[in-house]
Order: sequence, then structure tokens, then C-alpha cells
Amino acid sequence: MTLDASGNPHILIVWSDAHDDPIRENRMIHAFFNGSVWNVTGATNAKDGFQVDIASGNNQEEIKAPDVVLDSAGDLHCCYHKEDLDSLSGDCWYVKRTGTTWGTPAEVADLNNFVQGSIALDSSGKVMIGSRFNTTNTATYRVTSNASGSWVTTNVSTFTVPGAATLNVNDVILGINSAGLRVMVNTVKGNNSISNHLRVIYETSPDTWTQEQPITDAGTLPYNFPSM
Repeated sequence: MTLDASGNPHILIVWSDAHDDPIRENRMIHAFFNGSVWNVTGATNAKDGFQVDIASGNNQEEIKAPDVVLDSAGDLHCCYHKEDLDSLSGDCWYVKRTGTTWGTPAEVADLNNFVQGSIALDSSGKVMIGSRFNTTNTATYRVTSNASGSWVTTNVSTFTVPGAATLNVNDVILGINSAGLRVMVNTVKGNNSISNHLRVIYETSPDTWTQEQPITDAGTLPYNFPSM
């Protein structure tokens, strides 16, 4: 969700049609309030809202985890997970709403292991999408951006949980500070422990990244779902 200049909420919702088999969250709807009324009634599973994208084909595709931000012109930018026909864990997709018109959704990173992204805009209005993928016990953090004029994905940092065979899948939150430096926060949990590791991954200068764990992991209490 994001708020426009008038303080009205804009929400991207994913939902499934009960007639799909199997039932998958394969539609993304834009719901918003214009100061007087909502564009959705809520009476028909939100499908009376504007459909931004749909994953279709063999009914195995899925859309997940949209994140949306508003730019200085009042236009909306959205990133989200969308599976290809290979039905793997998904790729990074992006779509922009200019004025009141949604553009054509585009795959901006063919990652096949993109699960959830977090979107932010730099001072020039360039898009930054933070995400993470897992390989056995190592989480790799990355940024997908159009700052160079085309979409590029860069791995910026990794974190390994010793002894784990698998890692959980948790949200990555991306922000940009007043100096224009990017910051991400995420929790990582291995299958060999109930505790999560809170990781803060950040730039100390442009394209120079480091990370730290601001909360000591006591190994007894889980914590999850950070917000920044």
C-alpha cells in the first residue's frame, strides 16, 4: 500500500478465482479510495477493481507479494513475484501506472527463484527492487534496478546459517536514506534452529555494501517480519 498526495490509499491485491483448478493467486487488482468512494465494492472478491495483471496459461502460474511506491509526479510503481510456465518459484515483474493508466507489465529479472521484492525510488526516480534467494544454507541479497537505462540485477551480499540444510523465505525490506544510500533488512532462519537472524544490509558508499546483526541471536526466541 501507498498513499497519494491527498492521503488516499492505493492497494495492490492478489486473489484467486474459485473456478481455477488448482486454486492459485493469479490475479492482481488495484483498489483505491478517491476521497469519496472506493473503486471496489468488496462484494465480488475484489474482481470489480482494475485488473493490473493475470497469470494465465496452464493454471499453474501464480502472482505474489506486490509492493508499490508513489513517485513525485503521482505515478505508481509496483514490483511483484510472478511465475513463468515452468512453475518454478517465480521471476521479478514490474508495472507502472502513469496518471490513471496502467502500463504493460514486464518481467525485469528472469531469476526463477524470486519470491518477494521491495521497491523504492532514488532521487532521480530510478527504480530499486531488493530481494533475496536461498541456496541450501546461504541467503544472497540482490538489487534489480533500471538506473543504468536497462534492467540489471546485482548480488550485493550473502549470509550463511551454519549447519542448516534449508532456509525460510522471509520478506526483504528496501529503503533509500537521505544520502541516497540503499538499506535492506531481512530475517533469516535455518531449519536447524527456531531462532531468526535479523540482518541489516546497507551501502557505506555507492555500490559498497556491508551487513550487521543489530539484535543478538539468543537461539531460543524467534522473531520475524521486520518493517522499516
